[in-house]
Amino acid sequence: MKISLVLLLLSGIVLFTEALQCPHTTFKRKHMCSNCNTHQKAAIKSSNRPNRVINGVEQPVTLNTVLYVRNINQIQWSNHAASFSCSTRVRVDKVWNCVLVNSQNKEYNCEEIHRSKDCYIEHDTRNGHFRFDELRCQ
Repeated sequence: MKISLVLLLLSGIVLFTEALQCPHTTFKRKHMCSNCNTHQKAAIKSSNRPNRVINGVEQPVTLNTVLYVRNINQIQWSNHAASFSCSTRVRVDKVWNCVLVNSQNKEYNCEEIHRSKDCYIEHDTRNGHFRFDELRCQ
């Protein structure tokens, strides 16, 4: 009985720490890209996002931000456990805002909003949600 309780407790700790990743794998999968140097590649990255379910209906994401950073693996992230956030200041080659233009085919039109700027980037460590309102590039 004690062994199973300890194992249950340890598995809960592992699941909790995996959910508080910095950087979160979901954030990287949805928003970070090491080869999105064109609007076409950023659109493909956006179209590869899984649909979300709203009121039981699957729908593609209508707006996605793609961060093109050539050296993704060299980014130094800071984990802020108290606010469930993960952040960095990094040179971003391009920031793309991608808007859904055809929901049937999941086609996106991507517009470059920043180029070669130092950006502050933040996301939630619980679910990988990009805190776009906190994006600061200069």
